[in-house]
Amino acid sequence: MKLNEVSMQLTPMMGHKKYIPGHYLDYVFYSHGADVDPALGHLWELPSMPRDPFALHLKFDQVSGSTFAMSLIKKKSFILNGSKVFSAELKLGDQIILGHNVIKFLEYKQQDPLSSQSDSNEEALAESFWSSPLHLLIEGETGVGKTRLAKKIYEHHQNVKKWCHINLSSFSPSLMESELFGHVKGSFTGALNDKKGALEDSHQGLLFLDEIDSLPSEIQVKLLLFLDDQTFRPVGSNMSKKIKTKIIFASGRPLLSLVEAGIIRKDFYFRLASGLKVQLKSLKEDKDLIAKYVMDFCQENSYTISAELLTYYKNFSWPGNFRQLKDHLIKKSISAKKMKMRLEFDLHDEGLLLSGSKLSPINSLVDGKNHLLTLDEIKNLYTQKIFHFSNGDWQQTADVLGISKKTVKTIILGETGS
Repeated sequence: MKLNEVSMQLTPMMGHKKYIPGHYLDYVFYSHGADVDPALGHLWELPSMPRDPFALHLKFDQVSGSTFAMSLIKKKSFILNGSKVFSAELKLGDQIILGHNVIKFLEYKQQDPLSSQSDSNEEALAESFWSSPLHLLIEGETGVGKTRLAKKIYEHHQNVKKWCHINLSSFSPSLMESELFGHVKGSFTGALNDKKGALEDSHQGLLFLDEIDSLPSEIQVKLLLFLDDQTFRPVGSNMSKKIKTKIIFASGRPLLSLVEAGIIRKDFYFRLASGLKVQLKSLKEDKDLIAKYVMDFCQENSYTISAELLTYYKNFSWPGNFRQLKDHLIKKSISAKKMKMRLEFDLHDEGLLLSGSKLSPINSLVDGKNHLLTLDEIKNLYTQKIFHFSNGDWQQTADVLGISKKTVKTIILGETGS
């Protein structure tokens, strides 16, 4: 049994069942408030735990992956197959109980990964793409990793050398046709020489057309004809050219909604949607993606992070998705080098409070007038600020604000605390 053939089924007392694929040799399951070191392994916060915080270390056998050594970092017991223990050698089929969480060790299944952005699913997608005549459409908000996924699919095929990336939104409509299909000398003012377009440049390779939702209707027609038989005419030419290329399309907006708005042609949409299609999740749709990225970053750079800050990141909306999260962590890492390599709540994080989607109306326009923060938004913002400057201490935050600890938990976690 190999490491990547194991998954852990996490069933909390409250919330949805989750699968955790065995991609790492070491895991640390911890409760909110526990002081844990990311250097011990991949951190996973348990959603429902007793009030007394504790952490548990899970270590996979590096050679066979068939056994898992598990022990509590603090001297407390857990339940293994109905018996109370402090450490154990685990195997497939075993079940442990931590607080109000049940963890079962199962054989890995293809549907278990955290999201469509996991490594295993990306490899399967790349295999399907290169082994079929179909093109690929990637949809997702800005910053979710559309370019990264396209690049990874390209790198999957070692025999394909050509890579051509065009961001269509960076060109004016008048230049877009020439950039795609090329032109002949004298075809328009400024066409001093023949020019190859992106299609011809990507012959025998891969063409990544980013921001396809910005393509004008008339060019959609011409590209649609190319998709039918791989032939096209450069601007101003009366001769057709035939090439062979694989194409990945990407859109920051759902194309079907743009069809209804009259921006994308129906025939063009259905042609794109008839191939392979993947929808990348935004960070606000999957908190586990946030935790995975943050912990991977910390482990790669030998940082530690407070459990309170990790919880804050998981509950933040991240409107700029992975790009925003990556840039934020890089900024914090500069400060961390002066603070013994530990990530704590600081002014960078306080700035996030004013840029989150729930607070962003301060800079938005409603009916042509500036829309300021509501009283509830100001209260929530101030509560979060006091909580993090209190180092995640529920009772101290409650004492400062003059409210109950339960109310503080409701504001910070977005749910009723116990």
